[in-house]
Amino acid sequence: MWHTSIRNAPTDRTLTDTEWAKIAAEMVHVAGIAPHGDEQACRWVAVRHAPDHIHLVATLTRQDGRRPRIRGDIPRMHSAARAFETALGLSPMSPLDQTARRAPATGEKEKATRRGLTEPARATLQRAVRQAAALATGDTDFLTRLRDAGLRVREHHNPTTGAVDGYAVALPGDRADHGTRPVWLSGRTLAYDLSLPCIRERFHPTITPADLTRAHTRIREAATLLARAGRTQGAGDVAALGDLLTVTAAVSPATVRQPGSSRPPAPPAPAPSKAPPAPTSKPPPAPWNTHPEQPAPAAYPPSSTS
Repeated sequence: MWHTSIRNAPTDRTLTDTEWAKIAAEMVHVAGIAPHGDEQACRWVAVRHAPDHIHLVATLTRQDGRRPRIRGDIPRMHSAARAFETALGLSPMSPLDQTARRAPATGEKEKATRRGLTEPARATLQRAVRQAAALATGDTDFLTRLRDAGLRVREHHNPTTGAVDGYAVALPGDRADHGTRPVWLSGRTLAYDLSLPCIRERFHPTITPADLTRAHTRIREAATLLARAGRTQGAGDVAALGDLLTVTAAVSPATVRQPGSSRPPAPPAPAPSKAPPAPTSKPPPAPWNTHPEQPAPAAYPPSSTS
């Protein structure tokens, strides 16, 4: 079975049954459950038992006996929800976060408790994969680092070329089906940005030195405009520094870790700020983290379970 709920914001107007019916039909269409005009699609039903939301329930077997192609249903449904927000004048919600980690399910938490673990296996795997990805310089180095971290690693090869096009990891001792098989989790299952294609972008960043120079120029221009607008307490410099750190972090994993390579040139020093001097005693800075994990969007997105 496939189930999802769709809810509008508390401040939104009450949608009519006709509007909810249109939303439901579009959602099962983009999810791959019941494409428009497909008479052999899965059977589904929409239930509205409250003014502000509906439930969608569907079978996962088509009328012709085949399985529906629903991989990637959540991102597609989020895109459709954003379109309905604009068309119906509803409150815009946050877009789907493509970098947020996927939280462990209730069953995973209970399993960790039974095994006496401090956290679910998914959380341990997410941290280990992120550490390996931050240090690796290529596919082989990345997979080797995963194995050196004590994880079980399964590579997926393209059947035509034989090249590695995906991977899955498992925590030793974490097994399913009465202990008959390991619990494998692919990179994308751990987090959207931990798929192999996303990790490869760290090996070959798309930002060039020319992009950095252009960003530095725009940052200085933005700081000047903020100062002219009366932001004389250093707010402009702080905002510019934040943007600079973001841009630098995008290229630093590939540049600073290569032996003999040089860091990108530092930008010219900013103009003196009129802000009062900082106190001489201050707490130590937070640890540097170029890949912070972001919380899930505070919205009302659809969620599916099968």
